[in-house]
Amino acid sequence: MRLLPGVSRPLAYLAFTGVAIGVVLPIAMTLSIGALIGSIPAVVEQGPASAALDRTWQLFAVVAGLYAAQQTVLPLLDLLTGQLSRLFAQSLEQRAMACVAGAPGTAHLEDPDTRDEIERATGRAGGWPAGPVISVMAQAWTARFGALGSTALIWHYHWWLAIPVLVVPVAGLSFWKRTYGRATAVIYGSNQEIRKAGYANNLLMSRATAAEVRVFQLGPYLLDYGHRIWQRAMVGVFAAWSADRRTVTAVVIGQNLLTIGALSLIAYDGARGVIPLSSVSVLVASVFAVSSIGSANDTDYQISMRLASVPALLALEKKVAAQRPSGLLPIPASAPAQRIRFDGVSFTYPGRTKPVFDGLDLVLEAGRSTAIVGVNGAGKTTLVKLLARMREPDSGVITVDGVNLQSLDPAVWQRRVAAIFQGFVRYELSAYDNIALGAPERQHETQAVHNAAARAGIVDVIEALPKGWDTPLSRQFEFGSDLSGGEWQRLALSRALFATSSRAAGGAGILVLDEPTANLDVRTEADLYDRFLDLTAGLTTVVISHRFSTVRRADHIVVLDEGRVIEQGSHDELIAAHGHYAELFALQAERYVEGAAEELEEIHD
Repeated sequence: MRLLPGVSRPLAYLAFTGVAIGVVLPIAMTLSIGALIGSIPAVVEQGPASAALDRTWQLFAVVAGLYAAQQTVLPLLDLLTGQLSRLFAQSLEQRAMACVAGAPGTAHLEDPDTRDEIERATGRAGGWPAGPVISVMAQAWTARFGALGSTALIWHYHWWLAIPVLVVPVAGLSFWKRTYGRATAVIYGSNQEIRKAGYANNLLMSRATAAEVRVFQLGPYLLDYGHRIWQRAMVGVFAAWSADRRTVTAVVIGQNLLTIGALSLIAYDGARGVIPLSSVSVLVASVFAVSSIGSANDTDYQISMRLASVPALLALEKKVAAQRPSGLLPIPASAPAQRIRFDGVSFTYPGRTKPVFDGLDLVLEAGRSTAIVGVNGAGKTTLVKLLARMREPDSGVITVDGVNLQSLDPAVWQRRVAAIFQGFVRYELSAYDNIALGAPERQHETQAVHNAAARAGIVDVIEALPKGWDTPLSRQFEFGSDLSGGEWQRLALSRALFATSSRAAGGAGILVLDEPTANLDVRTEADLYDRFLDLTAGLTTVVISHRFSTVRRADHIVVLDEGRVIEQGSHDELIAAHGHYAELFALQAERYVEGAAEELEEIHD
């Protein structure tokens, strides 16, 4: 209720007014119909030419008017609350997305408990997003507040009858709400199981997994797996319903007996002439209206499930807000101007005992390219996460031009880092947008976007697409097209280069290339090597690669092993040192030479 005026104050107040009118109209209709029915005996007794018939016609006109009002107001209320529901749903979704995206790092997305909180906040945990709850609640309020008004009519008949007629249904409603609340708590408590079932469903429906699902005939297995996981998650829900079976029976029987008893008393008094026919009609309708309060239906279950996500969202927002740092220092547009330094940095992933880094010391000189080399698990990608503040070190400090990185605004700092991650995103948007997303605030700078594509060598590919730069890069859209792995990688490189094209104005000045040639063919890879120094000129570049043909072109090479720097220097210096780097280089060179010799031999044969 507190959130609704913030969504749309006019619509919220109109909705409240509509509910109030919706409450009054049924009561007025009940009284008018009662008066109309009560007027009929006088017409029968006095004849059609009497004043009694005129009164009956007048009452009929009132009933018709109230009916027309109901048929007008209630549909308008549905339309009004429907629009408010859509705005409310959009507001909650935007708040949830802002909350998730607003956290500076990615640790919360990898933490199971936080993932559960996110699922609860968005309503995905129970499959009931909060948005449509406004329409559902408006229907419930209209019926139940109207029923309270009907209680006053019964009170006028017999106050001692009105009390149990109201109390028993309200007690029944309270019972149902507790039952729904327990079922909701169980569902939200089984969130991880539900997420697993949802993951299995996504594997079946995803285009990215479609080929492998069919090659390995995974469809029947995934269907069965998702169903078993879902059933396991629902065991507690079924148990919650079963536990209240006897109470449910008692509540239903008790309420029905009370309703039958009240109706019998009204009929008895009406037959004896104690109350007129008009009162019989009004009281019967009133008893049915009040007894409906305690009736179990899907509306109450929907309200319980949908409302559960609202306090979860508010709690998540409060938690994220508490984690946001304060008192942050401004970041100069030229940073880094000197160097980025890792001093005694240690880091261990949650749930693990072995640290990735344990006292890492490393210097990345500004404006130069540094290649990071090491076997898998040496900590290369983790180093990039710490550099981009996707993760924070457990101890030690990372400084930028002598300033502690943690004292700088993480969002502003992350705009200084452009990266091609090994698992870069293939946006199913236009080719132009795929590049422009490197700096969304500059997406109107068409020439800069084209220049970035030209530097990455992807212009000819884009212009050959069905709609050129406007071609959606997904075949699920009209005129859509897909790219090869190497073409996607060059497009991702374009995006990173576009992000660095305004570094003088505070854009990205750090370029991270994580396996930048992994998907490139030999000719394109060779072309990228030849232009590597031109592409990275003036940037603080970090290159992670297993291909030494890329690594050797870097100004400085760092060899990581067991989370520490064991060697560093230029390519020539490290080869001359005959250390770990020289050994790895020789092994890879030997493999390439052997492979080339085998290919030449096959061609000769």
